[in-house]
Amino acid sequence: MILPKIDYHSHILPGIDDGAENAEKSILLIKKAKKYGIEEIYATPHCYLHKTSVDSFCFKRQQALKTIENIGVEIPIKLGAEILLVPGLHNLRKIDKLCMPDGNNILLELPLAESLITESYFVTAEQLKKRFGIVMAHPNRYSDFVVEQMLEIGAVLQINSDDVFIAKERKRIIKWIDMDCVYAIGSDVHRGKGSYRRFNKAYKYLLSK
Repeated sequence: MILPKIDYHSHILPGIDDGAENAEKSILLIKKAKKYGIEEIYATPHCYLHKTSVDSFCFKRQQALKTIENIGVEIPIKLGAEILLVPGLHNLRKIDKLCMPDGNNILLELPLAESLITESYFVTAEQLKKRFGIVMAHPNRYSDFVVEQMLEIGAVLQINSDDVFIAKERKRIIKWIDMDCVYAIGSDVHRGKGSYRRFNKAYKYLLSK
């Protein structure tokens, strides 16, 4: 099931990761989102809990949001996080502070180098699933094996809108829709990457499936 017209995954907050460089760029992206009828944006900065604490991340995230709210935003911006899955993550405290705005879900990404993804990653994800709903970010970046392992744990999938326009990846997405495991769509907008025009087209396409 795909959520209402919400950008579930974005790097729209200024100066906190490799997303918007400053507040002006953030506001420009938000205006483009409004133009294409986006109802809400979930701001999901990269969160590397092997490098920083939950409290430190949350403080920086809140400060970045205040920066653009002081200028004025035209659609709701709600706070989440794109958490890098690392072995033992389930042992950390305060992860609940990183839940997505839609409830008790956490948005997880895995290492892009698949050789790093050992069984311990799936064990950690399984432990996290006992406490949270797991939404797997941009599954098209991973092999079918990795995605299948996450689905077996009970994860659902967040599709990046740009992947809908790649023929090979579109076939995978349609397969996942048929399996009823696609939960959300995100622009994954970064500095110079991602487009709300493409998000809008991809959203309409996925709704038609």
